[in-house]
Amino acid sequence: MIISQNLINKYSYFKQLDKLYQIQDVKSDFTIESRKLHIIFMTLSYHQGHPHDIISRIQDVQQFPYQLLLLLHLDIKDEFNYLMDLQMTLIPYKCKLIILWTQNEVIDFFKRTAELK
Repeated sequence: MIISQNLINKYSYFKQLDKLYQIQDVKSDFTIESRKLHIIFMTLSYHQGHPHDIISRIQDVQQFPYQLLLLLHLDIKDEFNYLMDLQMTLIPYKCKLIILWTQNEVIDFFKRTAELK
């Protein structure tokens, strides 16, 4: 299981996962090869400022025959309009959306994902 070095550099709370995941430069933020799974992590505040970034990130990993998840950390208020737009964006890419509200939920999700091996 692989975690992106870029993600660790960007969000310090992911540093606690370095014992569970191998750190590498990868297109997705997390890759679980045994499950053929790519996970892209994004905060809603980042998506609000860079709405087209998600499409390019999805296209970067779509070349692999893996299932794709977008893990979204809701870190802003009034998220409803952004969520509707984001869901409509994800449909043609067959990307599943998982929503988490706190940093602890995000870390717990990845700790549990590491147990999937």
